[in-house]
Parts: sequence; structure tokens; C-alpha cells
Amino acid sequence: MKTINKELDRLEKLYMMPTGLKGIQRSSNDLQSTLRGGGSSIGASDGAPNQAAQRAMAKMEKETKAVLEQINTFMEGDFADFKQQVEGLDFSLFKKYEPIKLDR
Repeated sequence: MKTINKELDRLEKLYMMPTGLKGIQRSSNDLQSTLRGGGSSIGASDGAPNQAAQRAMAKMEKETKAVLEQINTFMEGDFADFKQQVEGLDFSLFKKYEPIKLDR
């Protein structure tokens, strides 16, 4: 479980800043920042996308594919194995309910 949680944290950082951060945080290393910057470039061009907007779109597509590839690899590999192991456990969160009988 610890390994899965660490990998989930790593994957989350690929596309967004971790939750719970305080103050102003700047990061150009995550997908969300790339998409936000690219959206600004696209929105700034009137009419057909200019060269800067086209470069931004190419960068957004490239980085999105890279992040999705890593997520899909994890989900189809380590996570699928983990899920199979957990589903194979003979485990219940609850005990079988036994009615309480009062003897008189």
C-alpha cells in the first residue's frame, strides 16, 4: 500500500500542485501549468492561432500524452496487480452479525 501511495503522489505531481499548500506557489513543471500557459497563448491570438499559439498547442499535446502514458502504465501494471491482490483477500470489514438473545 505504501508503494502504491507513493506512486499516486508522484503521478499527481505530474499534473497538479499537491493539495494543502499555503501561500503563493509557482510551478511550471506540472501539466496544469502548461495547459494554463498554453491557453493564455491561444487566447491571445486573434483569428487563426499564430506561431506562438501553435507551439503552445504542440507542447500541451506532447506533455498531456506523456502524463497520460505514465498514468496508464501505472493503472494497467502496478495498480492492476495491487487491485487483484486485494480483491483476492478473504477479508471483511465487518463481523457477521449475531442477534443478541436475552435469557429470562
